[in-house]
Amino acid sequence: MNDNRTVHRVSTKRPVSVYIDGNKLEGKMIDISEIGTGIIMNSVCLENSNITLSFNLNSSKQSICVKGKIIHSYKVKDKCLVGIVFLEASNEKTQNEILNFVQHSK
Repeated sequence: MNDNRTVHRVSTKRPVSVYIDGNKLEGKMIDISEIGTGIIMNSVCLENSNITLSFNLNSSKQSICVKGKIIHSYKVKDKCLVGIVFLEASNEKTQNEILNFVQHSK
């Protein structure tokens, strides 16, 4: 697996829904790469938890859903910084949408 520090990241400010253990949490995506994302949330999440993310890229009205795993979760003041690695995209189209967004946002 690629080291997430060597993969190009794109800064962003997008709302994201995080589904974990049957609960829906809201957060703000602060960066994205082809292999993962960073999110600011109000809740602390357990590392190694499997989750599903739902978010929009560009002006697309259709949400992208992708499965991920929390690789770190740090408390920062009154928020939590959560690092997520994508486990699998819903389909090849979703993988391409993320990759195209990252490549065209350099």
